[in-house]
Amino acid sequence: MLNAVHNPKHEVTIGLVGKYIDLPDAYLSVTEALKAGGFAQETKVQVQWIASDLCETPEGAEKALGALDGIVVPGGFGIRGIEGKLGALRFAREQGIPTLGICLGLQCMVIEYARNVAGIEGASSSEFDPDTTHPVIATMAEQVDIIDHGDMGGTMRLGLYEAELAEGSLAAEVYGAERASERHRHRYEVNNRYRDQIADAGMWFSGLSPGSPSVMKHYDLDSFKARSVGDQVLVPVTAPAPEPPKVAPRFERRQARFGTSTVYGIHDSALGKFAPFGYAAEASGDLSRIADGL
Repeated sequence: MLNAVHNPKHEVTIGLVGKYIDLPDAYLSVTEALKAGGFAQETKVQVQWIASDLCETPEGAEKALGALDGIVVPGGFGIRGIEGKLGALRFAREQGIPTLGICLGLQCMVIEYARNVAGIEGASSSEFDPDTTHPVIATMAEQVDIIDHGDMGGTMRLGLYEAELAEGSLAAEVYGAERASERHRHRYEVNNRYRDQIADAGMWFSGLSPGSPSVMKHYDLDSFKARSVGDQVLVPVTAPAPEPPKVAPRFERRQARFGTSTVYGIHDSALGKFAPFGYAAEASGDLSRIADGL
């Protein structure tokens, strides 16, 4: 673990395309997960911050994304920056740049694909375009009354939910199983009325809620030609956590303070070096998670 952190064999640059980049802490969990994923692959991950507004035009997207090894489009709320995210995702899809969409980022991947590949003109989300004629992303059935009554505080769908992963999909390959459980926090989902039309255009809905085939959680896109993982790109709601590090007897779990935050990691008593797990939390963070690496 320490050797992977201090002497990585590889280096990649991943673009984080978002609309809150002036406040990097808004994406802290994403950037720390990218670093931890790099540790597991003996790779140094350089994160390049990209304002989504810069990617609205093909020229802007090429300038911002053309030299990257991959991009991540994380979550968010509201319409600001959406067209830039769609522009970035179209460029990445057409140029074969490995792409991960999380939450709103995943929803934008579906909207972009619906518009530009499935031919659903004006495809959008009922979150930021309630009058759209093609809501390929729509309010979850259990959330309709909540939104109608304006009760937006603490009412999202929360918690750990299971997904059934299609046999032979990249999602199943990455998780090493045909079932996976991940934490959720959302109130919108892919509209099942458009599922067949989008799937016929090439998007594989490879992760579904058990017993509820209307809830899509993972997507494999044949049209993304990933440099590092073959001819499909996994687009999960959340990235799988790396395996916990193996702690040798001479290592001790330690924590270091940086301002108001605490970073957990391993201290090598022989070398006198501290290696973070890539997990940052407030001082009151849950110590039981320090071995999770995220």
